[in-house]
Amino acid sequence: AADYDMFPYTIAQDAAGNLIMYGNCSFQNVGPNYNLLTKLDVNGNIIFTKAFDLGQIWGGCLNTSDGGYLMRTSSTFIKTDANGNFQWVSHFAINAYFYYAPVEVTDGYIFHGQNSSSQQIYFYKMDKQGNLISNYLKTTNIAGNLNLLYQKPNGNFLTTFNKNINGK
Repeated sequence: AADYDMFPYTIAQDAAGNLIMYGNCSFQNVGPNYNLLTKLDVNGNIIFTKAFDLGQIWGGCLNTSDGGYLMRTSSTFIKTDANGNFQWVSHFAINAYFYYAPVEVTDGYIFHGQNSSSQQIYFYKMDKQGNLISNYLKTTNIAGNLNLLYQKPNGNFLTTFNKNINGK
């Protein structure tokens, strides 16, 4: 058996109390690297572990309203059903980084990124089938570093920005 490193990004709980863990697994000296989705019951027993070979860049995972999961690794999104079975994958060529999990809204998913040269913050939206809604792109004039997006009970979302001013 090969040695491997595990890099967890998200741990969440579903409505039944099961835990979902999402991260990457890198096999040392032999490759490949996988995105792992593991579901544990309330007693810690493994219900399933699914591996996807879609990149090793860090990201996040969201429990979706249909009982499935939406994982993000870089600008690639992987959607599964409640049993971790693959439904779709979408990859977007966007000029932004910071790969936190998206938030779900009624008609899709909102995610954000930061332009590395201008440090501008961008917000994107995709529909429930993983199609980028190109006319939704929102650019802020706020420079800074991103944090997680949080869903509010009214369907809106919020985030905070970290910004150093004059080196402080």
